[in-house]
Amino acid sequence: MKKASRRCLLVLFWCIFIAVAILSVPAETVRDKALKHFDRIQWTTNPSYMQPIPPAGKAVVGGNESFVALTVTSPAAAFGVYPQIDRVGLLYYGDCDQKLVQVLEKLKSGLLEKKVPKEQVSNSRKFLPAVTEYRLEKIPNPEYCFYSRPTGDVPELQVVTIVLLCTVNTVQNELFLYGTFAFENGLWKITDIIFDSESYANFIE
Repeated sequence: MKKASRRCLLVLFWCIFIAVAILSVPAETVRDKALKHFDRIQWTTNPSYMQPIPPAGKAVVGGNESFVALTVTSPAAAFGVYPQIDRVGLLYYGDCDQKLVQVLEKLKSGLLEKKVPKEQVSNSRKFLPAVTEYRLEKIPNPEYCFYSRPTGDVPELQVVTIVLLCTVNTVQNELFLYGTFAFENGLWKITDIIFDSESYANFIE
């Protein structure tokens, strides 16, 4: 009986000793665990959230001021790029008289079929379509037609350079015409179509 009591006391002693030893060790707090976890992660700045660096200023010779470098802010701020052809020039008509441009488009469509739209011709030049179409019969069917921007010293009288591109023996040739237009009774009318003799000669040799 005494031996059993001693064993119980011994076991109780060791339990108390272990409990005291465990309690004497500082417990790891939630904060400590969090610090250990995040210390394993490398942190860096997200480039997508970085503020843009302003462009360096440009110094002006002879002065003590500087100006911010110019940059294109949108496609609308850029200058337009338009095609151009030798002897015809820039193929841009946005700032031209649109009523005249409409007449030019009708003339262009007609010339591609070797015709002249009679309704667009001045009443004083009724013979012009027949004469022009007769001369156009001497050339192959045009493949392309381009015209210049209208020019003239008098707003009511404008001149346009026209080029027809035709293929002869696999070689593309140019025929230049010069059209004159007059503003009559509120409408633009064709008053003349002149053939460039040098380029026309290439088709009738």
